[in-house]
Amino acid sequence: MSVSTQRGSGSKLHLGLYAFQLIGEVNTIRKQIFSKESKLVYLSSTLSQIEMLCELTFAHLNETVEPLIYFFEAVKALLKLKEYVGLITKERIGYYISKELYEVYKTDEEKMKSIVMLPRSKKKLPKPDKFQISNKMLKFALKSAQSVDSLASLEDDQHQKLSRNMDKPIIREILREDHIQRKGFFSKVIHFFLKRFKYLLKVLGSRKFKIVEILLILRPVIYMYLYLKHGAESYKPFSASLLIEIFGIIYCIQKSSNCRTETEQQELTGRWKGLFKYALKEPFFSKYTVNIVQFLLRRFISQGKIAFVLSILTYFKYYCYIV
Repeated sequence: MSVSTQRGSGSKLHLGLYAFQLIGEVNTIRKQIFSKESKLVYLSSTLSQIEMLCELTFAHLNETVEPLIYFFEAVKALLKLKEYVGLITKERIGYYISKELYEVYKTDEEKMKSIVMLPRSKKKLPKPDKFQISNKMLKFALKSAQSVDSLASLEDDQHQKLSRNMDKPIIREILREDHIQRKGFFSKVIHFFLKRFKYLLKVLGSRKFKIVEILLILRPVIYMYLYLKHGAESYKPFSASLLIEIFGIIYCIQKSSNCRTETEQQELTGRWKGLFKYALKEPFFSKYTVNIVQFLLRRFISQGKIAFVLSILTYFKYYCYIV
């Protein structure tokens, strides 16, 4: 079977598969939105399915799709940045993880709630349903509750005195003017930007924040920009994308000892496997991968079988999408 025939039959099959995957992604997002356990909604994953569906459709119709992919990747980068900030602030995870790993992380988190880990032996034991409270601890708890009640009553008295002072005409006038000022448009705008600025400083000042993760999130956008500017035959988009990934992997391997969760470790150890996709990318594939495969296999199998292997690699290259 020729490569063109494989493409024709394979593209229709992939179109159907991605259409079903897109429906599944929409259902997953709907569950995440209404779920109390999930703190993040991965909209970028759904956009990736739409992007692949559009890219495959345009390739099947022999139409130019690169500008549309550039737009998709720019929107995905914004969504991923928002998801990365959510991972830092809500889950205390310092690396951007995929939706699949996030679901595994939440499943493991639910399992850990029913398990107690011993500090020295690191053994995991099932958590008891109920703890027996001794009489001494019960008496101590009652005394603490009485002291808390006495503090609460004291605070109530102070609150009542403050409310009586608030009834004075001068105090009421000051509060009214302050309320009018706060309702002003410019004050609301300033308050909005100050709140966002404080939140940004909180994220940037977090120990979990890593600038290399921002570069990895922006890598597809950089690749597509150079791809559109210099063309598919240029090594500039290929080299820039590869260097960003290698730099990110080396940095993450050095910092892998600081990973808090097994999910982070799985993310870091799995990133290096993504480097193999560059062997199927142009212009590296035509100039180097084909020659390397022929050099390695010509001593063991015939030229016909080598051509068959190369046709399979070409088929996979066809579905190794632009970004």
